[in-house]
Amino acid sequence: MNETQNCEWVESKMDLYMDRELGDEANAVEQHLATCTECAETLAFRQALRQKVRSAADGAPVPGDLAARVRTRLDTQGSFRSWTSRHWSALAAAAMFVLVAGGLAVTQTSGSRSGVPEVVMLSQVFAQTSSLLRVGLQDHIHCARFQSYPAQGPTLEALAAGLGPDFRDLVKIVHDHAPQGLQVVEAHRCAFGTRKYIHVVARHGEQLLSLVITERGSGESLGNELKSVLSESGVNLYAANHADFQLAAFETGQYLTYLISNVSPSENVDALRAMTPALREVFRKAEI
Repeated sequence: MNETQNCEWVESKMDLYMDRELGDEANAVEQHLATCTECAETLAFRQALRQKVRSAADGAPVPGDLAARVRTRLDTQGSFRSWTSRHWSALAAAAMFVLVAGGLAVTQTSGSRSGVPEVVMLSQVFAQTSSLLRVGLQDHIHCARFQSYPAQGPTLEALAAGLGPDFRDLVKIVHDHAPQGLQVVEAHRCAFGTRKYIHVVARHGEQLLSLVITERGSGESLGNELKSVLSESGVNLYAANHADFQLAAFETGQYLTYLISNVSPSENVDALRAMTPALREVFRKAEI
């Protein structure tokens, strides 16, 4: 069984594994997850998404026949147990159906300009993007897109202090180089699934920007999935888009760095290009 077949087999077993119904095959799944970063990320994403669906539905008034209606919709897409990534668009549709039918759509869209609930947007990201594009997008959506920001937030100094001594300069870097008008409104350490992040958010009206940094996993390479658009200080910058999200990114030996926003593609790339020398210096000091 080659690596591709292993990944396909593990993906087909993930829902049984999460439900603790896999039996003796669980050991084989765990051995594969220990060595395959992409499958481990997929599992973590599914676990986080499942929890969000449960949280959204908890205590909500749901029509008595809703479960049967959703099951019928999903059954048309084949067995849930054997889904691959292309089937997750069905989950996005079903999740929207659940939230709307249960009267949750409004309560789950705080911060969303599109009116799409977070769980649906994350499902669409899973179904329609590559794994390393997803790494950055999922944190931006979860931690920035659906948050409310006070008119008068913490000072830049207070936000920087929350990142710790190694990464406090990130706040100033975003403040100095974000597209005109955007102001830093949040900075924190966070997690989505098993992936840990350092996250700085800037905002101006409807415009929202995230600097998202995470440790680079074994075998992860942006060049395998994204298009290189230019080089800055000897580092390749990559760019992509999904829906109204613009993404620019680069990698070092230890970190993946993303700039995600809804500004124009050129503004987003230019902003990360301007930040890159200072970001690399932060990483160099952190790695000493």
